[in-house]
Amino acid sequence: MLKFLTAGVALAFAVANPAFAQAPATPSSDLMVSWRSNALSPEGYAGKVASPVGGSVLLLVEALVNGRPADLRNYEVRWFINDDLYQSGPGLFSTTFRVSEFSDDYIDVRVQIVGAPFSATEATMVVPFAEPSVVIEAPGGSFLRSGENYFKATPYSFNVASADDLLYTWTINGMVPEASGDPRELSITVDGIPTQGADVGVSVENALSESEGAEASVSLDPVQ
Repeated sequence: MLKFLTAGVALAFAVANPAFAQAPATPSSDLMVSWRSNALSPEGYAGKVASPVGGSVLLLVEALVNGRPADLRNYEVRWFINDDLYQSGPGLFSTTFRVSEFSDDYIDVRVQIVGAPFSATEATMVVPFAEPSVVIEAPGGSFLRSGENYFKATPYSFNVASADDLLYTWTINGMVPEASGDPRELSITVDGIPTQGADVGVSVENALSESEGAEASVSLDPVQ
């Protein structure tokens, strides 16, 4: 009888004493940050294109708790750019950074979720910047062949909605050929077997911004 009463007292003490109560487990969580620029990217391009001066970058954060998106509306979200507080507010899961000028070619971004009941409340990422550029696509490689030789200019990181909004100037051995068809494309027709090579270049400009431009060139060797 005494053993039963002693065990009963010990059991009651364990339930009443918080030190013996099991703390609720913190749910597993992940905090994911990403960015997206409004700069021009080629159609079908799967990668990310960095923004130039004058563009903007959308910064986003998403919290996953136990594998499901968490509602951040009731928590303060703080965005830091290069360790300086950039913007904060309740449920601020996205913010826009406008690239006015920069000394480096990237910024460090940090985001904090204040007072959230899950473990992952801070994340960082690096957002790159880039000047506009252009690539000359040459299906035939850097060779000049008999017949038609086709080239196409593919611009990146311009502050325009479409590649058609840019101005293209092609050169062949420093001379501007007669324009025809799509301004992004160039065709060189060689009659017979070529005996000399050629230097092909393209200059791309944003008509709405004098500071935005890019050039590219390719030297072609004759295929005999």
